[in-house]
This record gives sequence, structure tokens and C-alpha cells, in this order.
Amino acid sequence: NWLIKLDEHGCLVPGCHTVGVDEHVLGLNEYLKIWPNPVARGTPLQMSFTPPLEFTPDGPLRVVVLDAHGRTAQEETVPSGVSTFSFPLSTLAYGLYYLHLTDGRRWLAGAKVVVE
Repeated sequence: NWLIKLDEHGCLVPGCHTVGVDEHVLGLNEYLKIWPNPVARGTPLQMSFTPPLEFTPDGPLRVVVLDAHGRTAQEETVPSGVSTFSFPLSTLAYGLYYLHLTDGRRWLAGAKVVVE
């Protein structure tokens, strides 16, 4: 038996319903790694996404960062063919953010990020 805690919109990470996709892929969250977390303001956030070999993205990967109110704070396209990349957070104020990884059509993974 599996128990998955979702919000009222079916999201594992709050706000996934606001990033412009309608479909969710489950089971990829464990392949998304972010560090350091918490991250100092002005310091880039390092990310790694290494999904299983059978996974094929449906378009370019995109990182969408939402603030605690669900508004888009920052958005970046992940360079194609790269599994580890740096994500600049220089424009974000201190606080809690929700990071979402999409492939243009589907929500793939997400995490909470604290900027201090």
C-alpha cells in the first residue's frame, strides 16, 4: 500500500497546478536533487535531474519558481542534454519558494526552497 499526500489540486508540491501544465508524472521527485538548501540570497542553486533511462521528456525542461502566494517569481529553461545545472536566484527576496520542474506539458518534480 502507498499513501501519497496531495493538496486539493492533486499537487505533491504546492502550486504545481499554476505552472501551465495539466498532467502530473509521479515517481520522478526522487531524481531531482537541489543544493544548498537553504540557499543564501545571490548564491546560485545547484540542481540535478537524472531520471531513469526509460523516461523521455516531452519538450524542453523548464524550472518554475513560485513564491509562497503561488505567483511566478522566476522561470528558466534547462539547457538540453544537461543533467546538472546552476539556477541563479539573485532576484528573489528572502523566504520560502516552491520549485517545479516541467517538460512543457507535464509536471515532473518539485521541491521547497528557502532563500536566506
